[in-house]
Amino acid sequence: MSEIMNSRSAVTASSQTPEENRRQGVRAAGKARSRKSLLDAAKRLFMQRGYEGATVREIAAAAGLSTGAVFASFTDKSHLFNEVLLVDLQEQVEQMREAGAGSGSTRERLVRALDAGYRRQLPQLELLRAALAVSWSQGLTGDVGDRPVRSAVISQLRELLSAGVAKGELKRDTNIDLIAETLWDCYIRSYRLALYESWGREALVQRLGGQIELLLAGQEA
Repeated sequence: MSEIMNSRSAVTASSQTPEENRRQGVRAAGKARSRKSLLDAAKRLFMQRGYEGATVREIAAAAGLSTGAVFASFTDKSHLFNEVLLVDLQEQVEQMREAGAGSGSTRERLVRALDAGYRRQLPQLELLRAALAVSWSQGLTGDVGDRPVRSAVISQLRELLSAGVAKGELKRDTNIDLIAETLWDCYIRSYRLALYESWGREALVQRLGGQIELLLAGQEA
């Protein structure tokens, strides 16, 4: 069925004139720019006023667009908020992956990767606070919540630990899954210290480094 639909789309596209193709491309580019403007404006306002405090009308005005433009791209405010979080998640995960790559011991690479997460999130703690408030009050719809970020970060931690085993730094029978999940728990718990006890990045990294050392102490080859 999908092959039939794809072939129909190809026929339709090939039957369009160059001018029609150009106009379609202009419309698509304009919609993409509007969407990015809305996401950027929404992120700023959610950080400033929280989820409940930021209205669709204010977000549209901050983006220089109408409320109709909001609903042309998003079903409602919760959908817009979810998309803000997902875009931010994608950028964070990529930064963590880049930080964990390269040379260094397994410990060093783990610290670098998780520190990249702190560097990304600590300057925007109010967005995290808003996400926590929404998750408590009404839940986050779709693929938001901690599910995608948990899965993505744990997957990266597993890769780094597996590389340590392959290089002979860690024992071959190292319980990679358990250590990766425990590291995630340590990492995510640190944000409570940042949110409610005003811990800074250096203190969090130092604490996390000690936790990593403790977890790997009995696993080194």
